Amino acid sequence: MQEDALTVYKDDDLRERRESMTDILASWDLEGALPDAAAMELVREYVAGVFGLDELIQKMADLPLYPERAA
Repeated sequence: MQEDALTVYKDDDLRERRESMTDILASWDLEGALPDAAAMELVREYVAGVFGLDELIQKMADLPLYPERAA
């Protein structure tokens, strides 16, 4: 039986992830990005420690943060 690998974060990592989330949201606001529910859920999962920043960036790459540019 193979278990899925789960990254365990320390409390310091939680603080860093929260700060990173604040930076991400501020950057989106300044750039005029409009994250949808899926994007916000990914950010919440990142803060909760489900995956790291590199994986968040990969997952976010395919999301339409700028709907007006997609038209």
